[in-house]
Amino acid sequence: MNGEGEPAALRAARDDERRALAETLHDGLTQMLTAARAYLDAYQLTLERQDEEKAARQLARGLELLDASVAELRRVIRELRGGNNEGTASRPPEEEGVE
Repeated sequence: MNGEGEPAALRAARDDERRALAETLHDGLTQMLTAARAYLDAYQLTLERQDEEKAARQLARGLELLDASVAELRRVIRELRGGNNEGTASRPPEEEGVE
């Protein structure tokens, strides 16, 4: 759909929605995933230097950020679906393709 024949107000509203979604994803999810990647990179380097205690802290923080990213993504999806999440249960990771 290219928007021809579409009222300007509807087109503007759709564009505003897209910008808001892009901002939400950039400011929330992208930032958390970038931070998680940095912690996991630091974990790898620290583990190579055999500082297991510090590596464990970095791994834990990276995993926390990944969990927060998943929660944020689910929140955004719920919002896009109109906030109605009744009757939908979160599936265990093994059913979502995570082993």
